[in-house]
Amino acid sequence: DKTIEILIIHTNMTHPDQYAVSVYPNPVNNKLQIHLTDFGYKVKTMIVSDSRGRSVLAFNSLTQDISSLPAGIYILTVEFTNGQRNVEKFVKQ
Repeated sequence: DKTIEILIIHTNMTHPDQYAVSVYPNPVNNKLQIHLTDFGYKVKTMIVSDSRGRSVLAFNSLTQDISSLPAGIYILTVEFTNGQRNVEKFVKQ
């Protein structure tokens, strides 16, 4: 008897695969790399928030020095010019 577990994530995006964002390395020490799937929209802003939801960093580049942030869990929110948002969690060591 095999059991299959399926995780369903609901988003408010029409085509979630078109808004793929990934961060690496994860966990990260100094430089956070952001990979975006090219789907025709530009990034409006990228914001890093701490585990309490406070914005601690805003930037627009795909490589960001985060060495000044204390160790912990952070959320990267990427907002695109069409209004869509994508959220990724990462760990700063």
